Amino acid sequence: SSEASSEDESSKLHAVDRMERRSTSMALQEANNRCQKVLLPIVHSNWFRGFMSVAVIGNVIYLGMKVHWEMTSILSNGKVDEKAESVFDTFQLAFLILFTMEIVLRLSAEQIQFCCGPGKYWNIFEVVCLCSMAIDIVNIEELSQIISSVSALRLLRLLRILRAARAVRIFQFMKQLRMMLFSVVSCLVSMMWAVLLLFLFICLFALFLEDSALAHVVEIRKLANQTIPDPKDPIVKSLSDNWNGMLQAIRSLIYSISGGDDWGNLAGPFWTIPPFCGVAYMVFVIMTIFGLLNVLVGIFVSEAGDLTKWDKDFVIDAFIQKRRDQAKEISELFDSIDLDGTGKITFEELSKALQKDDIAAYFQHLEVDILKVEVLFHVLDSNGDGKISKDEFMQGLGKLHGHANATDVADMLIQEQKMNKKLDVLGTVICQRIERLQDGIASKHTPCAR
Repeated sequence: SSEASSEDESSKLHAVDRMERRSTSMALQEANNRCQKVLLPIVHSNWFRGFMSVAVIGNVIYLGMKVHWEMTSILSNGKVDEKAESVFDTFQLAFLILFTMEIVLRLSAEQIQFCCGPGKYWNIFEVVCLCSMAIDIVNIEELSQIISSVSALRLLRLLRILRAARAVRIFQFMKQLRMMLFSVVSCLVSMMWAVLLLFLFICLFALFLEDSALAHVVEIRKLANQTIPDPKDPIVKSLSDNWNGMLQAIRSLIYSISGGDDWGNLAGPFWTIPPFCGVAYMVFVIMTIFGLLNVLVGIFVSEAGDLTKWDKDFVIDAFIQKRRDQAKEISELFDSIDLDGTGKITFEELSKALQKDDIAAYFQHLEVDILKVEVLFHVLDSNGDGKISKDEFMQGLGKLHGHANATDVADMLIQEQKMNKKLDVLGTVICQRIERLQDGIASKHTPCAR
């Protein structure tokens, strides 16, 4: 059983390596010709993907520098420098050739899987970006003579911006960036409901404040016998600028909680409008900023923590990392107990070690009961030689760690069934031998027939 446990532990520790090689090995198994067998390992290798990711980042930097240069040149000189433009065109042509070679290599390697495989949508996006790069080589001024539609030209400029979105490719190589991306994606549904809740909350207060402002303006008009309120009145002017209708009221409340404007200035006219509109405005700001928004942030954090449904690699990596950290800590614990360095722990060494507060605390951290030292020693000493090796110590603490789970209960039931079968067989054998002994004794006391 100890050999089986060690084999199981080693298989779990090497799970990451198997997962990393699985995609490439499956692709190689599906290779139909010599070209695929040669190119598939290349396009699926980490160095190839890393190099192309660096090229994508370089292309994004190039796009930013080009747009910056065009904007500053046109605003300052009214035109672009032809020499500098030729330099940018050279870089753009180099990127076009590089990305074209990448698409050709991947298409030759994956063939039909390039259009029908799991990454078909991403591949289509890559081809669209490549086509936009080819179109972008033509000068926009020349292109405007060919395409008269302004919307089409705007679409081409939009495709230039979308090419920068290819930078998300680096997320598959950087775990932290990928985790942040999946955290944002996992919060999208909750964010939509949170925005709806916040909007309803804002609408309620906007309706109350707008209705109170309307009643105040009507009252001023009646008292002054005016058809139209005096626009020189500071309260009327403030209401006209920021609270002239429900849309402006909602906008002003959004500005108040998002920092778009000073909410003290926006709330100015309501301090003179009864009943207690200024206090209501302050209550809205306090409840929203210190109450509602903090609750929503807590919900987002909770949603972002649940990433298992988005990327199974997180689960595998977390499990393997936890196993490795636990194995390292248990190995260090073994070394701290094995003071003589023999690689074996005796009962006396274990008893003395458990009297130390730091070692006892670590056993408590692993949720291992240390009150019965003899029982703990015999459990860890799986081969019964009176000494605990490092492998026995690590495997034993790994089993004793935490509370019993469903697997432990199922294993105990299976062992109980096996033990019951052995006891039944043993009982049958004992009964048969007792019957034989009784027959033998009875035959000795029976008188011989004459």
